[in-house]
Amino acid sequence: MNIDWAKQWLASFGDLDRMMEMYAENVKFEDIIFGEKANNRTELRRFSDAFSDPKVGTHRFRADGYSGGGTGGAVEWTWFAEHGGDFFGIPAKGRKTETRGASVLSFSDGKIVAQHDLWDAAAIFKQLGVGKLGLAPE
Repeated sequence: MNIDWAKQWLASFGDLDRMMEMYAENVKFEDIIFGEKANNRTELRRFSDAFSDPKVGTHRFRADGYSGGGTGGAVEWTWFAEHGGDFFGIPAKGRKTETRGASVLSFSDGKIVAQHDLWDAAAIFKQLGVGKLGLAPE
């Protein structure tokens, strides 16, 4: 796996059938920020399908880097969203945000068998006007 593979993988986000072909049936998935887990391809599809709901908005990912090899690695990406409704209870409809994140991946037989996603939620909150989180002195 390499950056070209990562670009293809993230481009498949808009085509769930194509995307699911890249995953093993027994994939273990976790989005740590959303607190969501999937224990197989059917559950992952259900989670991913929610992003295609117009109420959620439109989402696009850009691959920014890849480190690793054929058995595992990490993809750095940027997530571009135009929100169709609230985001974590914050009014966001019609607002555009972008944030950086990374997916840590494990592979077997050319398929993703494990994926753990981390992304910068604070950047989105700030773009939606939540302001400072009060964690660091000014």
